[in-house]
Amino acid sequence: MKKTALFLIISILIFSCDEDDTFKSPPENLSYEQSLISIKQGEAFESDTPSIEGMAPFEFSIDKIVFGSSDLFDGSTNFRIDVTTGVINVIENNSLLEGRYAVSLRVKNEAGETVFDDALVIEVIPLEAPSNLNYQNGSQITLAFDEVHISTAPTVDGISPMEFSFPETFSNEAVSINSENGAITINANLLAAGEYSIPVKVSNEDGETIFQNAFQFDVVSRYAQFVDGYYFKNVTDGTLSDVLNSNIIEWEGFSASERAGLHYTYSYLSEGEYELVLIEEGEIRQRLSGESITTTSVEGNLSSCGLGYYWLDDMPTTQSNDNYSIEFGGVYLLLYDEERNEVIYQLVNQIGVIGSSTEEGWGSDIYLDLTSIDSESGLYEIDEIPLTFGEYKYRFNCQWNIDRRINKDLSVWQPSNGYIIPTNLSFDNSNQEILLGNQGDNFQMNDEGVYEMILRWEGGSTFTQQLTRLGDLPPVE
Repeated sequence: MKKTALFLIISILIFSCDEDDTFKSPPENLSYEQSLISIKQGEAFESDTPSIEGMAPFEFSIDKIVFGSSDLFDGSTNFRIDVTTGVINVIENNSLLEGRYAVSLRVKNEAGETVFDDALVIEVIPLEAPSNLNYQNGSQITLAFDEVHISTAPTVDGISPMEFSFPETFSNEAVSINSENGAITINANLLAAGEYSIPVKVSNEDGETIFQNAFQFDVVSRYAQFVDGYYFKNVTDGTLSDVLNSNIIEWEGFSASERAGLHYTYSYLSEGEYELVLIEEGEIRQRLSGESITTTSVEGNLSSCGLGYYWLDDMPTTQSNDNYSIEFGGVYLLLYDEERNEVIYQLVNQIGVIGSSTEEGWGSDIYLDLTSIDSESGLYEIDEIPLTFGEYKYRFNCQWNIDRRINKDLSVWQPSNGYIIPTNLSFDNSNQEILLGNQGDNFQMNDEGVYEMILRWEGGSTFTQQLTRLGDLPPVE
């Protein structure tokens, strides 16, 4: 009986000692549910509450922070720890560099203290804000005045999705951007000639970046490819006539001369309103238009078919709001004389052939049929025309010229007295080309027969002839 009682006493004492040691054990087995986490630079972070064994309460503190493989890091600025719970915070907008931060904790209780090395490891990864924006050919684009250009989508580094826009300081109605892919649309018709640079703002969840001079381009004038000179300009669509680049006039003895300040050509005009413009270096430098009260139809001289009328504006001005009205599309003689300050335009209603080689001789025209006409060329032809040995010429509206002399009775021609514009064609035998007026000779027919005759207007003052011999002349009865 005594032995049994003694055994019970010893057992109770042993059990009591074991229970007391467990209750007073130091901190051990600390563990965060997420012990390895990644955050972006500047990003705030809060850990979970760690689990830990030992006698509560505990006092938590940061023992050390190792940056990278060996460098101790002063975390007092960027790291915080709750001394009672062990929750670790990384402050927002912190200054942590990219890399690995191993946080060791020191935990105390009444039974002692324990250091838990690398209790929480934080990987700081760099922000992926947009960078390295690049448009293909983004600085080599040259656009014509009326061109609409849509760029390719740019390449850009950074995390997706991204949003593309223009900075608030940039605004231009001619330029827009696709917010999803960054493609830029440029309506050059709304821009003056010059150099342009477009900034682009790109945003994602990691931030936004403004790329100055992201897309650069040049706009050239609509008329950059046109030579300097006077033109008739359609006021609706801006198209130009051929340049008024001839100054040849008729002179004494059926010869030709040049007149300073005279500008004329033949050109196709469609129906519409026009103004006279001076273009230099691709830009409109001067605009001249008509006063309706002075724009009149004037009967041409030496016209045997009633088609010699033309329109005259004897005082074009830069102040007028009136334009020159073209009622019928076709080839026109267009003229501006600076000395007399007058504008003339005349529709080429007919082209005829006249001369000793034709059945009508020099007394009357044989008309060519207009078979096609557009802004670049016109085709006039006769399917079959008998031509005998002799000479012939082409003339317009059955008249040889438009006589703008002030005093037609002066025997000595003087520039101050006006001018005569030829409305006929001659032939330069040496160069085998057709010329305006009396610059060349009459066309020669040295192989009489029946011909197909084709006269081509090829823009401006350029004409070509094609004769195809079809056979001999019919016998004279």
